[in-house]
Amino acid sequence: KITDLANAICPGCKHKIIGIRPGEKLHESLLSPDDGIHSYEYKDRFIVYPKVVENGEKKKGKYLGLGFKGYTSDNNKQWLTEDRLKKMV
Repeated sequence: KITDLANAICPGCKHKIIGIRPGEKLHESLLSPDDGIHSYEYKDRFIVYPKVVENGEKKKGKYLGLGFKGYTSDNNKQWLTEDRLKKMV
């Protein structure tokens, strides 16, 4: 969340909440339902393979397929903690 990032950059600073600006998104679409037929889920990532090219590589992840509903930033299950953000910044 942006508040976690602000606290990681400047702990104890005052923050002015201004609300959402016109055109600003709350959530980002990271993987569409249409991508599911070419995508596999691994422990820590998704891989979207090319639609045409097949090189015989064994795909070890979980196949997402036609029933995949999409992956957006609001249904993410892995969030960085404030401490982890501090280490990254």
